[in-house]
Formats: sequence, structure tokens, C-alpha cells
Amino acid sequence: MKILTHAQLVTQLNTYAGVTFVSCSLETDAKLKKGGRAGVPVCEYPGTLKQVSLNGAVGFSYENSVNLQRDREGVEEEFIAHKRAWGTLMEGAKFVEHKGNYYLQLKVENSTDPVYLHEGQIVTKENINTWLPKKSASSRQGLEKHVIIRDVKLDNIKTITFGKEIYTLIKE
Repeated sequence: MKILTHAQLVTQLNTYAGVTFVSCSLETDAKLKKGGRAGVPVCEYPGTLKQVSLNGAVGFSYENSVNLQRDREGVEEEFIAHKRAWGTLMEGAKFVEHKGNYYLQLKVENSTDPVYLHEGQIVTKENINTWLPKKSASSRQGLEKHVIIRDVKLDNIKTITFGKEIYTLIKE
């Protein structure tokens, strides 16, 4: 397995023209609610981490992706994307810059179920479900099969695979 810094990842992925397929393993803060009010007990698992693997595409057009899916589903009205709510999409549409941090803009094709770790031990989703953040189901896409986009902070990527190589990602 090779090692890449964040800057090297940006440089290498930007050498690929157009859409590039990647797989990455992530480790993030599970962002559990603290509880302790409105009948919700205090969270027993502070500092829980969430590990997940994602496969998908970078360097794509969000608007085109939604419109292609609309065509497949027989939705005739054209989708027009809103301006990004935060960050600046960099040239090549692979990365977003926001307040000095870089994010990989990924169109998720599939993902593993998350694994939750508290103090190095696996915690079942059932044990922490009370404190997990609720997901918003809102979408303007008008699709049965939504186009899922994730802006993945480079600090959270542990490994990434593209161009038939697996890389461990490190900060400079």
C-alpha cells in the first residue's frame, strides 16, 4: 500500500480527466446526541467513531447525474441544481475547498453499513440508535433512486483506491 499526502491526492486525482471511480474507507465522529433532556437518557457512548467504506465517482456533474437518472425514471422536467450552500467546487469537480479544508466530492454508488466504535470496542447500532442524528429525507431531485453526493473531508479518509492502486492517506 502506498502513502499519499492530501496535496498529493489532489494532484494525482486531478491528472485524471473527467469521471474517476474511487473507493475509500472513512473514520468520522459519529456525532451522537448528548441526550439528558426531554426523556432521552444521557449518551453512554461519548466520542464514538463511525467507520464506513464508500464506492463512487468523482469529477462528475451533479446536475447531469440527476438529469440522467430522471431520464431513466421517465421524469421529463429538467433538473437545475442550486448553487452550493458552502465551499467552492474546484476545477475538475473532484474537490471542494472550504475555510482551508479540502473535501472529496463523491457521488456515492454504494457503501458498507457503518461500524461504530467506542473506546476501541464495536457498539451495535441498536445500542446507540437513541443518540444517532436523524437523516433528512428531503430532496428536490424528484427521483425514486436519489443521486447521493457526499463531501468527504480529506482528514476522514483512511485509505483510497483509484487507478488500480490503494493508498493510505496522511496529512502533510
